[in-house]
Amino acid sequence: MDKATLLQQFSRELDGACRARDWAQLAAIDARLGSALRRWPTGTPWTDTERRALDALQRSHARAREFCAAELQQLDASLAQMRAGRDRWSAYAASNGWDQESAA
Repeated sequence: MDKATLLQQFSRELDGACRARDWAQLAAIDARLGSALRRWPTGTPWTDTERRALDALQRSHARAREFCAAELQQLDASLAQMRAGRDRWSAYAASNGWDQESAA
């Protein structure tokens, strides 16, 4: 597979993994991408088609980073909310005897 086609494929895969919220797939794509980029010799001139494909891939990668950052921020907010309510949940569980059931 030529560089341009491979770069376009990586772009599509990154976008698809983000849409699917498939974090394992996103990590696997990122690892494969890094490996592919390291295999290509440095100093080799890129064609205009390859440069356009690389630019598109960089945009896809930037969107993936932004998506991950937003998801992380959302998870952090959810965890903070859960931590804030931990005392209320513990008190509720204790008042219903659930804390003794889990100890048995």
